[in-house]
Amino acid sequence: MSEPAEYDVAIVGASLAGCTAATLFGRAGRSVALIESHPDIKAYKKLCTTLIQPCATPTIHRLGLDIRIEAAGGLRTHSALHTRWGWAVPPVDDDVFGYDIRREKLDPMMRVLAAETPGVDLLMGQRARKVLTTDGRITGVATEGEEGSTREIRARLVVGADGRSSPVAKMAGVGARTVKKHGRFGYMAFFRNLELPYPKRALLWLLEPDVAFTLPHDDGFQLAALMATKDKLPAFKANLEDSFYTFFEAVPDFPKLDPANQASPIIGLMDHPNLWRSKPPPGMAFIGDAAVSADPLWGVGCGWAMQGGEWLVESTKAAFGSDAELDDAVGNYRKVLRSRLGGHFFLISDYSTGRGFNPIEKLMFSAATRDTEFARHTFKFGARTIPVHEFLAPSKVAKAIRINLRHRKEPSLVPAGK
Repeated sequence: MSEPAEYDVAIVGASLAGCTAATLFGRAGRSVALIESHPDIKAYKKLCTTLIQPCATPTIHRLGLDIRIEAAGGLRTHSALHTRWGWAVPPVDDDVFGYDIRREKLDPMMRVLAAETPGVDLLMGQRARKVLTTDGRITGVATEGEEGSTREIRARLVVGADGRSSPVAKMAGVGARTVKKHGRFGYMAFFRNLELPYPKRALLWLLEPDVAFTLPHDDGFQLAALMATKDKLPAFKANLEDSFYTFFEAVPDFPKLDPANQASPIIGLMDHPNLWRSKPPPGMAFIGDAAVSADPLWGVGCGWAMQGGEWLVESTKAAFGSDAELDDAVGNYRKVLRSRLGGHFFLISDYSTGRGFNPIEKLMFSAATRDTEFARHTFKFGARTIPVHEFLAPSKVAKAIRINLRHRKEPSLVPAGK
């Protein structure tokens, strides 16, 4: 074993959350070991829609990642929603947009960004094997390379950014609470040449209780995906390709899928319980899916990973004077995480069970179809740029009631701007 290396921060997992935190810690003058088990810097997550919601766009700007994303063909995207009442299409707001770019490009791009940051050592091909402790405090990790070589990495703060199953959390004895079991399964594939009803938007169909969506991506790729209740899974899997194509034939306004235009295999997700990671031991923190893992239906995973990485750095970057100071700062980060994501996470988890709309959802979604300004309000919530209490403010609920009452006397407004 080589001599222990000393860092301010050791981050286990060089994906979206880990690379965000490493880059920002490095810019703040902290020394960082960014540890990634995969040896190839071009490795990427394959089962991901890569919709980055507008909530994370400010973080992307601060990283300077927007320039790289757009140079690589990534798209600024807005959204539209189809429900039983028709299309809800908010006006395009050039100040509120998300990004779509395939993980094949995004993951290597973020590792390069982190590796270029002074103070950050990107350690590819190093798998964390155990956490190191001193008097009950996490003080580092022991890693193993591809050829069996081992090393100790000592750090004031160890950050788990290694996904929802988080091996480093298990090594530290930290479990995750299942908030709600997931009632849907999902499948997705990339296509080309889809004739979308709103071509430059991320489109979501809420079919009560099933779901369909399409997303535009870089280089002319378009994602077609579905989520359906688990009672349909045995029959669906019995003939996967036919089931996948047949599902979309019954979706209103969904583009016809031509197998000749299919540009990737059909891949699926059978189960995805909503998880919230428990309190870490002293000297440790969690970000990304290792901290909060929510239903992928709403496309929050990528954005929350980046935001969580930034919130951790902002809470802790000036708190390395003592262990007590650092522990308080990690506690403050966890409070930020709860306050910013807790309400959204609860509602997302509740809908993930596979139920249909509740009365308040019926009220808000129908009003969004009938009034473009109310559609803008609804999509700010879907983009996670406003909190739950603002979305469901009494004045907004009253407005939705007025819109729907007026609709009984007037024809529906059909939004323009396809």
